[in-house]
Amino acid sequence: MRYLEHVKSAVLVILIALSVLLTFSIWTYTPPYATLEDTPVVDIAIAEKKRTSDVIKPYRMLISYTGASAMKGSLQSSEMDGLMGIMRMWTLNPPQLINNEATTDQLNEMIRDTNQLVFYYPTEIPIQSFRQIIPFSDQAIPDFSFNHMIVHWENGDGDLSIHVKFINTVSQRVFRSDVADVDVAEFLNRVEDMDRRLPVFNEIVRDSLQSLYVSSVQVPLEEYTFGLEEISPEKFKNALFTNPNLVRSNPVGVSSQQYTDDSALMNIDYAPRRISYVHPASETELPGDSATLVTDSIEFVNEHEGWTDDYRLSRINARGQQINFQMHLKGLPVFSDTMATDMTQYWGLDQVYRYIRPYYTLNQSSPFRTTRKQLPSGQYIYDYLISQASVDINLVTDIKPGYYVRRDSSQPILTLEPYWFYQVNETWVRITPELSGGGAIGLE
Repeated sequence: MRYLEHVKSAVLVILIALSVLLTFSIWTYTPPYATLEDTPVVDIAIAEKKRTSDVIKPYRMLISYTGASAMKGSLQSSEMDGLMGIMRMWTLNPPQLINNEATTDQLNEMIRDTNQLVFYYPTEIPIQSFRQIIPFSDQAIPDFSFNHMIVHWENGDGDLSIHVKFINTVSQRVFRSDVADVDVAEFLNRVEDMDRRLPVFNEIVRDSLQSLYVSSVQVPLEEYTFGLEEISPEKFKNALFTNPNLVRSNPVGVSSQQYTDDSALMNIDYAPRRISYVHPASETELPGDSATLVTDSIEFVNEHEGWTDDYRLSRINARGQQINFQMHLKGLPVFSDTMATDMTQYWGLDQVYRYIRPYYTLNQSSPFRTTRKQLPSGQYIYDYLISQASVDINLVTDIKPGYYVRRDSSQPILTLEPYWFYQVNETWVRITPELSGGGAIGLE
């Protein structure tokens, strides 16, 4: 019995020792993990980034200089960019509401006043977005939008002062902001120089409607021919999908290609060179905020450096969370019936719901052919529209020149021709003048 007890004690000691040894081994054991290499970063940079001031720009400028007998004007971006460059150095005092329901006659009177510049914008610009272009002296400013900006100067007690009016011809509200700490002389010297050089713009007065301002002389413009330069859809796939490696690609007939994963879809339409991306789960019917829409949309394109051409803000629909950026060439808008020429975003829940845009670019630095053209005056075009039974002139809200892009069906070539366009209900209609030989004018 005594021998059996010794055996039990020995076995117990061995078991305890084994338990301690196994426990220590578990605590100190390090498995031989394979070395993991860094995940390769996908390059999603497509073109370049833009600032707010690059995409929010006026498209028309009117000058009514001291003592001038007529209103002068310009559609040239270079002229307006020069003045806006000076104004970006200004500081504006907080805007004050001066008219909550201005009549059409009052708005027309404000625009035709003397000693001022008038800038036209293609859509209603949120003031919170505009403050990223010209700063305000106070963070607390009223929330409003405008589509005309008047820079007015006056001589009071021997001192020149400048103030800015922000006019919204849709809501009929007018705000005023005084300019602080500004070099008036530098600004007026630039204005005086422009007033000497720029052509006269005629005011077309219409009963109970906003006046139209059109050039009184012919408009010389170039016709351009470019090589069609495509951007690989693979770059947009890498930019728009969360995990590009999981994206599947399938042809859809001979006219398009489709990219899909478990949450999004992107169509490539070959003929118009257009990309259509949709993320269905983020769709919403909630309205948005205009300023937020502008900020988020610019940032979204900047994230993949997708500003492949001169795109400018052309429309904001906050209720539908939609925003448009129109392609421009030499400061004028580009339109087409066959090619994609604008960038459209629909926003959903915290991200883009739909994104539609071209996947080609204009090689603006090196067109291989240019031809000088002479468009008729804006006054001539207005008189022509009046004569057309198919056009209700009272529905026309603006008239301006632009470019129409055509693609050669037999070779990768784009031709951009200058034309006059008129606007009805936010739609631009091309006017096709055959004036080179004195022929008739027709609409297409």
